[in-house]
Amino acid sequence: MSMSGRGGSREGSGRPSPWNHKKTVAIRVPECFAQELLNYARRLDRGDTTNNIDNVHNQKVLDMLKETLNYPTNNFGKGKTIIKEVVSIMENVQNQ
Repeated sequence: MSMSGRGGSREGSGRPSPWNHKKTVAIRVPECFAQELLNYARRLDRGDTTNNIDNVHNQKVLDMLKETLNYPTNNFGKGKTIIKEVVSIMENVQNQ
């Protein structure tokens, strides 16, 4: 800083960072992945863990499988049995 007290950078000046974890770096990634990676980084910055994110996706799949079980079977008995097994496995994994 100069003798007059002007110029130079000052603590707290400028726009606040949108990130909770303040220090950032630039990385080079394929353009097609950039938005997805940014979204993922923002979720991690908010405190969401990958397990929480995976659980949301797993819950959607589980709901879809359960909905499928409500359809009439006709000759789909074996397929319905397999879906029941998948639902059971996913419920057990999600409850751990």
